[in-house]
Amino acid sequence: MDMVILTALIVVGALGGSLTIIAESIRGALMNACEGLALVVMRRLHRGKLPGLDYGSGKLEQGANLVIGGGLAAGSVWILVSAIDLLTGQAPLGTPLGLALAAIVGGINCYINFVAWDGVRRAAHGSVSLIMEGQLRARSVKLISSLMVQTTMTVAALSTDHLIVAIADAAGSLLVCVVMANSAVRMIVAAVPDLIDRAAAPGVRTTVERAVAEQLGALAPLTRLRSRRSGGTVFLELTLSCAPALSLPELERHLAALRHSLRAELPEADIAILVGEPAA
Repeated sequence: MDMVILTALIVVGALGGSLTIIAESIRGALMNACEGLALVVMRRLHRGKLPGLDYGSGKLEQGANLVIGGGLAAGSVWILVSAIDLLTGQAPLGTPLGLALAAIVGGINCYINFVAWDGVRRAAHGSVSLIMEGQLRARSVKLISSLMVQTTMTVAALSTDHLIVAIADAAGSLLVCVVMANSAVRMIVAAVPDLIDRAAAPGVRTTVERAVAEQLGALAPLTRLRSRRSGGTVFLELTLSCAPALSLPELERHLAALRHSLRAELPEADIAILVGEPAA
């Protein structure tokens, strides 16, 4: 349904000249690309065809989000410039037939987006998957954007005043521009920290340090902590300096208690604990 309505939007936008529909076509094409990639990743994960990703598919997903976010940002700039040209009379208005078709296709688009949004909302309920969360956000953006487009296209199609038509069409395209820019910023801001392997939030380090102090104290102090996030998972690598007087059974008992404490406070974490002798 997405591809059918996107094709209809592109045809109506090209033939009718509505800037709002052209803007919605650009946004729809980029978001469909995001969803297509998500489908490919999910299928390959389900079939075990991505075994080389030891840290999960989070970085792959975020890399794609960064590219698509950049496309949304570039598209929003182009739409902004085109809207200014339309308002200043430097760009032609859409034809009456084109605007009428735009309103009709916009109504169909609203219905399709509502059905799709409701399906994804129910499927993503209780999910911690980065892909499903991204799909729900994308579907919400699509639904809001289509409602905005439908409102402005209806006004433009019913009006006979060229000024009102220009304002309605430009307003619709600017609303789509804002939605695209907001989506671009969110996607880029979320993707960059994962791609550069930035350490997890400071609260994670505080939690680990407190847990080590409570369970081991001076027996095996924390000498190094490395962390990174990949999608919804936090990967932690702890290095402890074990006191020579600490026996192996006692060390194992303390480490088991430490793992239990960390999992209780950081259920999304993948934890690796390394134990070495204290520095001379």
